[in-house]
Amino acid sequence: MLLNLILPGRCVMALIRGLRGLCPCPKCLVPKNQLSDLTKKHPHRSGQGVQDLFNEAADLRVVDKENLLKTQGLRDIEVGA
Repeated sequence: MLLNLILPGRCVMALIRGLRGLCPCPKCLVPKNQLSDLTKKHPHRSGQGVQDLFNEAADLRVVDKENLLKTQGLRDIEVGA
């Protein structure tokens, strides 16, 4: 499936918060305040890492879940079956 979406739509598909998130890059975990520093390396986002974080957040209260996901610039969305 090919998705041709504008930026906010792409951010939702990637579960990231976009430019307003603490880690806005969809590929790595660069903090927002270090985006312009190209001399540093940051860990890559991985599907397994994101899944592990969502599994960790699953049993938390809504506020705690939101705060945990924000640390990596992620958002929690419900997907209909």
